[in-house]
Amino acid sequence: MSKNVEVVALEKAIGYEFNDMSFVDKAFCHSSYVNESDVDSESNERLEFLGDMVLSMVISKMLYELFPKMAEGGLTKKRAALVNGRALANIAIELEMGSLLKLGKGEGKGGGRSNPSILSNAFEALIGAVYLDGGMDSASEVIMKLFNKLMATDSGHAFTDYKSRLQEVSQGAYRAAPEYKVVGEEGPPHDRIFTVEAYINNILYGEGRAHKKKDAEQEAARVALKEMLSKES
Repeated sequence: MSKNVEVVALEKAIGYEFNDMSFVDKAFCHSSYVNESDVDSESNERLEFLGDMVLSMVISKMLYELFPKMAEGGLTKKRAALVNGRALANIAIELEMGSLLKLGKGEGKGGGRSNPSILSNAFEALIGAVYLDGGMDSASEVIMKLFNKLMATDSGHAFTDYKSRLQEVSQGAYRAAPEYKVVGEEGPPHDRIFTVEAYINNILYGEGRAHKKKDAEQEAARVALKEMLSKES
């Protein structure tokens, strides 16, 4: 199976090249696609299960070694902050994994490529794919590459609470708090997609889309924070 541009970019971002592309294909195959497809495909749910266990084990070991004096309760709290659904979804967004997802028509039209739950599951499936393709050492290297910087922050809050970080940065730089505006709603009531924009001093800095307003605000804050920090560098 040949590698397209998106896969090559993903491999570069995670620092790993796949030998068996069928693992990649399966990692991005959502159950909605399998249900609507005539092709005999398997969804990424089993890889997700595997990747979740590998991710938890590697992160646990990293925390154990990085915080030698921390008690079990503190380590558990830090691990939870690093591997919760929102944190993993944001890593998936950084890796632009949404473009690789295979979704059913309804899920695709309903904003599935930016759905935090689908993205976080796909990220776990990707870790499972790396593990099956290259073994534990390869999976560990990918996880350490993606999480090393977060380990130096306060237990991964860089991914779990972008709104708080943006608040701190904007107050320090502009003495102004961010404002969030819902500028769009689409989809049926049970599957709504909200579009939120983040403003500082009435200037647009970021936009986010998600099934929940609070998640859309977090995504808008993430984009805004990235924009602000890029201007400072």
